[in-house]
Amino acid sequence: MIGSRNSLGTNCVGTGPAAPIKSRFTLVLLLACALAGALSAQEAPNLEEKPRSNLVIRVEGATRDWEVMPVALMYRSGGKGTIANSQGLLKLDREKWPSTGAPKRYKLDDWRKLFQEFTGADERAKAANFEFQARNPRAPNLQGVVTEKTAGRTTVYVVPADKVKIIGYPQTWINIYEDYVNKVQGPERRVAVKMWEEAFRSTIENPEQVATGFSTEERNEFAQFYQRQFEFIRNENPQDPAIYQELADYHRTRGNLDAELSIYLDGIANGVPSPKLEEFALSVGRIFVTRLALYPEAIAYLDMASAYAEARYLKARCQIEMGQTVAARATLRDLLAALAQGGETALVTTLSAEDENGRANLMLARVEFDEVQFKPAEATIKLIPAASQSYQEGQVLLAAMLTQRGLRDDHQKVKEVLDPLKVVLDGKKLKPEDPNAIIPFDPLMSQALVLYAQTDAQFRQAIDPKAKPQTPNATILTLLNVAKATDPLSGEPYLAEGRLKQRLGDFVGALEAYNAGLVIEPNSVRLSYSVASLKNKAGALDEAKDLCSRCLRQDARFHPALVMLGEIAISELDRLRENLISRRAAGEAVDIEAELLPVLKEAAAFLVGALEVQPNLPAVKLTLASLYLQLAEIAPATINSRADADKLRRAYLSKARDLALELMGSVRKLAERTTLTEDATLEEIAATPTPACFNVYAFACYSLGDFAPARQALEEHLRIVRGPDARKYFATAKVLNEYRGSEKAPSPAVTYAERWLAAIRANERQFVERDNFEGQYDPGFYGQWNIVNAPKADLGFMKSQNAGIKKGDLVLGVDKQRESDVVSRLSAPKDYATLTRFAARLRKRGDIGMFRGIALTRLSTNTGKGGAAPTTTVMLGVDPQGQVFWQVRKFKLDDQAKQEEVIAGDLIDIRTYNGPIGAESPLNLALLRRMSKDRSSIVYVAVVNGYEIELPLPESASDARSPNLDDKTLKIGCDFFMFGVQETGGEMAVEGVEFVFDSGLGKPE
Repeated sequence: MIGSRNSLGTNCVGTGPAAPIKSRFTLVLLLACALAGALSAQEAPNLEEKPRSNLVIRVEGATRDWEVMPVALMYRSGGKGTIANSQGLLKLDREKWPSTGAPKRYKLDDWRKLFQEFTGADERAKAANFEFQARNPRAPNLQGVVTEKTAGRTTVYVVPADKVKIIGYPQTWINIYEDYVNKVQGPERRVAVKMWEEAFRSTIENPEQVATGFSTEERNEFAQFYQRQFEFIRNENPQDPAIYQELADYHRTRGNLDAELSIYLDGIANGVPSPKLEEFALSVGRIFVTRLALYPEAIAYLDMASAYAEARYLKARCQIEMGQTVAARATLRDLLAALAQGGETALVTTLSAEDENGRANLMLARVEFDEVQFKPAEATIKLIPAASQSYQEGQVLLAAMLTQRGLRDDHQKVKEVLDPLKVVLDGKKLKPEDPNAIIPFDPLMSQALVLYAQTDAQFRQAIDPKAKPQTPNATILTLLNVAKATDPLSGEPYLAEGRLKQRLGDFVGALEAYNAGLVIEPNSVRLSYSVASLKNKAGALDEAKDLCSRCLRQDARFHPALVMLGEIAISELDRLRENLISRRAAGEAVDIEAELLPVLKEAAAFLVGALEVQPNLPAVKLTLASLYLQLAEIAPATINSRADADKLRRAYLSKARDLALELMGSVRKLAERTTLTEDATLEEIAATPTPACFNVYAFACYSLGDFAPARQALEEHLRIVRGPDARKYFATAKVLNEYRGSEKAPSPAVTYAERWLAAIRANERQFVERDNFEGQYDPGFYGQWNIVNAPKADLGFMKSQNAGIKKGDLVLGVDKQRESDVVSRLSAPKDYATLTRFAARLRKRGDIGMFRGIALTRLSTNTGKGGAAPTTTVMLGVDPQGQVFWQVRKFKLDDQAKQEEVIAGDLIDIRTYNGPIGAESPLNLALLRRMSKDRSSIVYVAVVNGYEIELPLPESASDARSPNLDDKTLKIGCDFFMFGVQETGGEMAVEGVEFVFDSGLGKPE
């Protein structure tokens, strides 16, 4: 546990019971005396000492010392035999490093005792022989002294023990410094270990990592040993900060972070008095923040050291890293207030007043900038004193903010900010292509030059997408190359280069630049996103998704990646819908709603995440609101409970309505603008919401049953677009014109508003008539419906088993078609001038070999023959294969051979009505009549299960298209029809029908 006196981590001081605390003066006197005595008694370290793995001996008569490995001590005669051998007391005992297995420490007490007794001048040595294996030289030769004894492959040499002198034992660096320091006891060891460390400092630090120097394990071991030599002094007075400071300084200068930290924690735990207590707490907090990134752990120590300006500054940094920006602002503002009061607050500062003020304001500005609060950030940067060391950094931050904001003239402001800065002036003089040039490492210069390069017109001028790729400005490339050289660890110059080439149409070059930047800075979110953007545009969606996911792993709040993932999901949604419809058309059982729902939810989730990070994204809000409308349609279809499904539908509609309402408020505020410009940047255009949100709001309100607000929203939308102040609501006149479209080709948003508004106004004056086929009917009597006899129906029509009205259904049937392709009709004539909609609910599509469906037939009573005769009919139905089709037929009743003729028709693409339709599925068919926009003709619209498809009636159907609604001789027949080839038959059950009448159909709005 860090902080305990008896447990200091890996590099810590072991402690014993604390002695009674003495006065500082007494302790200093003791230390001075101990130091003087130790210096006089202790020999200086032998600088020739080196680790060795063999015993070094000197044999009388030899010209050099020998390195050997002892094998045995033997009695020469007398039968006493072995004194010691390598299997016993002469076995080399060593402690090893766990990580490498190399010797850590030799344990040679038995060797020392034996050789002291049985070598050299000792009487016992005269009766003994020393046997050894030679290491250096490999074959020692001393005639008359050395004899050779061979045992198998091993050669052992024998010399009289009394002619041997031990010069050195096997030793590691740990044996060397322990032997030196352990010669003295008590507090004098502190002096000895310091003397040894000073003598062998280069060997300990071993900057070249040579084999004869200290290894990492040996350095750590020595640090612990060094620290233990201070135990006596520390235990004498555990609250005296001097010994802690000395140890901490030692570990810091040698780069031993863990040991330094443990010393400060030990001093705090032992309660060193103020002001050292606060100073130690600041040191702990500084290490936690700047070296270990332990931000939550640091705050308690920084609070303890709050008398220091640096502690408050570091605390704000912790809060920023922890995402506590509100708290960070408060901490920095409190610090700035205390600095403003000067000496009145007793705040301890380590920098000049200007520098303290500058770094605090700079950090506060960074907080505002990171949260895209540009105005507060700019105001804070202006508070950084020009004499502060943070001034240039603040100005570069201001330039970055202006670049990101991208308002008009910001590029010029960036140049004005950067031009006077020394880093920019010096950077422009550098020539990275010169091999003899001295290029400094200066990240601030690199950042400033990247920002300066982006002020060039090539970064912002309009580019014709059809033009050939352009070449980047050579001066700008030079600035970016200098930026690369002055900060080779930054990917920002490559990001700027890639963006420039991408704007100029060189997409291959852009991708190369981005990838080169990622090699240098693989965790760069913006570089990964830039590559993702190129991949997305190239259609490599899987790669784009992977790159966006990488962005979010690095920064979960990087909202552009969330937006792109949402956009990719939407594009995948469109492809999935087409695929599902095609599969269903091929006969595969596909639940389209269930398949689409997860992708819709995923897209919505990504966009919600983006808005949580950056709420000011109007286009994203509009897209999300539109997704909610789709979810309101699709999600309920996957729920069995009708009540739950309706509740879910209303929930999604409410979300769409509320988002759209928020955007509507932003659009209305645009009318308050007093100045307009035609050179708005892309950023300004993106930040300006469009009136399309009124359409979403109207649709959501109408679907929720709030008809009046829906109408008002559409009316306001059209007033904005067509009003005299329309320009105020758009970023530029060009954007306005693109949004409006032209008279001949109005934009989809405007067309949508016009149609919906017309439909709502029509609904307000419409009358609805329904026929649910209730009551009792006699066979052959079909209520208001009559079999059409001009032209005549097939003889098998309404002769099937269930034909007629019964149990709430109208069943149309043919009992074996008598004559191929004769159309049979059941009709109810309605008012020609007001009927706008004829709709029927079929119990199921059915699976019969006949064409069947509904039709609107123009009837004229001005024939001179009495009654109403058909002139043209528009038919909508299902063919024998279950496909939806439409036809237009003209009638010539006088031509008995060909009373009716097909003049137009086609199958309806299943994708336009989310088909195909299963045989057992219900089918809602409707035909609408409405006036064209210029009111020159009547438009016919087919409706299949709620999906509208405008039918392209040919010119030859002019009488059906003619807007002659005032002709009192006309009627409109609402028909059911059936026909097929000879011998086919079947039935079609209708649950109910609806007629919609509009008295304003032929009148202008």
